[in-house]
Amino acid sequence: MFEQINFCERFSELSNAFQSGNRLEAFDQKLVERIMREVSPYIYYNKKERCFCEDVEFTNGVVHLRLSLKYAITECMMGASIQSTGERFGGPLTRVARKIYESKGADYVKLKHPRFSSYDELRIIVSRLYNIFEDFSKAVIEAYEG
Repeated sequence: MFEQINFCERFSELSNAFQSGNRLEAFDQKLVERIMREVSPYIYYNKKERCFCEDVEFTNGVVHLRLSLKYAITECMMGASIQSTGERFGGPLTRVARKIYESKGADYVKLKHPRFSSYDELRIIVSRLYNIFEDFSKAVIEAYEG
């Protein structure tokens, strides 16, 4: 699924563009929640998991998005659970990229999670990650709806 949506190229570009040494570590949670809702009205903050979440349910499963912003590092996980087959796939995006590169026998350049030094950078990062999530969700639903 990830290869179908050019995930490695998109995530590599995002990772490389946002590696600022200066990070916005003391950010306003309310402002961040507002930014998240601008990106998607379905994203919510889960206090137990300490991350922003969105789950897209469809007849044969669910697609997950998890975003942690601890230390102004945007750690993102995406995955899917398929009811009919019991399959589960996805994970932290840095690990997903590594596994794809390894499966192709390509040299892997270690990717880091995007970092933000301002609310504007956070908005850009989250918007791009959400675009990847939307494309991933569509690919999963098309493949497993059935």
